[in-house]
Amino acid sequence: MEEINIDISSAVNETVLNYVPGSPERISLKSKLAEMENESYDIPIIIGGKEIHTENKGRCCKPHDHQNILAEYHKAGYAEVHQAIDVAMNVWDSWSHTPLHERTTIFRRAAELLAGPWRDTINAATMLNQSKNVFQAEIDAACELIDFFNFNCQFAEEICANQPLISPEGMHNSLEYRALEGFVFAVSPFNFTSIAGNLPSAPALMGNVVLWKPASSSVYSGYFIMKLLREAGLPDGVINFLSGSGGEVGNPVIDSPHLAGIHFTGSTEVFQAMWKRSRITTFRSIGAVDIALYDIAAKAAGLPLYKLLGGYRNSVPAYASSAVLPSRQAYVEEALQYKENGWAAYKIHPPTQWREDIEICRAVREAVGNDFDLMLDSMWSYTYDHAIKVGRAIEELNYFWYEDPLADDDLMGCIKLCEKLSIPLMATENSPGGFTNYVPWIINKATDYLRGDVAVKGGITPVIKTAHLAEAFGINYEVHHGGNSLNNWANLHVILSIKNTTYFEVLLPSGAHKYGIIDDLEPDQNGLLYAPKEPGLGAKIDFDLIKSKTIEVLT
Repeated sequence: MEEINIDISSAVNETVLNYVPGSPERISLKSKLAEMENESYDIPIIIGGKEIHTENKGRCCKPHDHQNILAEYHKAGYAEVHQAIDVAMNVWDSWSHTPLHERTTIFRRAAELLAGPWRDTINAATMLNQSKNVFQAEIDAACELIDFFNFNCQFAEEICANQPLISPEGMHNSLEYRALEGFVFAVSPFNFTSIAGNLPSAPALMGNVVLWKPASSSVYSGYFIMKLLREAGLPDGVINFLSGSGGEVGNPVIDSPHLAGIHFTGSTEVFQAMWKRSRITTFRSIGAVDIALYDIAAKAAGLPLYKLLGGYRNSVPAYASSAVLPSRQAYVEEALQYKENGWAAYKIHPPTQWREDIEICRAVREAVGNDFDLMLDSMWSYTYDHAIKVGRAIEELNYFWYEDPLADDDLMGCIKLCEKLSIPLMATENSPGGFTNYVPWIINKATDYLRGDVAVKGGITPVIKTAHLAEAFGINYEVHHGGNSLNNWANLHVILSIKNTTYFEVLLPSGAHKYGIIDDLEPDQNGLLYAPKEPGLGAKIDFDLIKSKTIEVLT
């Protein structure tokens, strides 16, 4: 490995100009203010260097004069966010391996441009869009952002220059600083232009790719910062500019498996909403560790895990859980197939068009008869009015449960549904929060069955706790499909150890969710899954497969 030598350049604070009457800087800024006030801008979304225009627009106006429209800006939605994620992840490899000195060159160039020809533009944009006077703009928009660029470069060099002092004889010992393996979501505030520029640029400097959502009330100044960075030589796709509403941009970003970090300045309320949503991902990480610890404990005790957990039974009936299929007939044929194969039940994931969903449910019931359990999982897709209509229809069709008709945080809507319908309602699969979040659902009678699994609820510990809590209130805790083989093995052990679960879910096509396990879980000819006999989870990991797919082992 090459020896790492990094030159550290010392930064100095940018001089604050005083803008006294008749000064060159005052004359120049007044000219730029007049120019920008007289021009109407159309601000695009910028993804991978391409300017994107949408039908959904917002306006940039002066806070002190709302009738004075400075610009219109295009709002990103679900499609644009996912496009930006794809672009960022495609750029990640090349940018993350770009040498530090090349990255610092870009941001030092941005500082030079801002100190020179871009100073008036950024200051004027801040004065117009955020109602700051010249002195506030000069300190915030120009000087502080210049300092951010320069000092961030110095600090990055100091970090990377921090190397081990000793290398054993014949070896070279070094420390590599790597970018996060994913993208950073930068969410900037309305009131400080310098912070808005720093939040996306600081992670980019360290080799990260960024999705930047400026505050809706400061899109105008943010747009000019984006143009400044592009002129400084920032490669396309490293920072992607996504103006729009917090929910329409933020929700798909936070739900993305590629989200590696959040760089945020803003209100407590907004952060709490982001945190609540991101906790789902956090729970998945915690859950994996929790399952591993239970596996170790059961192996140490020489017991199959379900026996360590209480061992209520040694088998459970399975139900087939459909994909979204192309036609009514496809649902009918699949349900009949699993009934003929001896399975206990069949669950429909419909197209989520409520009228069509009712017809699919009716066609399947007519085909399989009344001696076979059917369920409907609407995947949070209905309004309350449509949820009522569908619920009453499947009540008449004698469906076993009605799953997730409303958004998973719509507690009040679910309360009303439970009051109006007799069919058991099932919710809470992805409701925000941990174990304690189940309490309002129980005490408000917002659901008849609780829902969750080891993947989305943080592992075996909270699922067992919740199942026992539900049992005390006479409520079923129906365990959701775990998303992959090992999670489903853990789910099976949980189900075998508790009383108040009816079925084991097999998400179709079943082969798509099986990976890395030798002799994976399979229902028998009677549609039953039996308890593993080996200590721990009992799953035999296919280490040959893992070896064949291994790219690199990090030590």
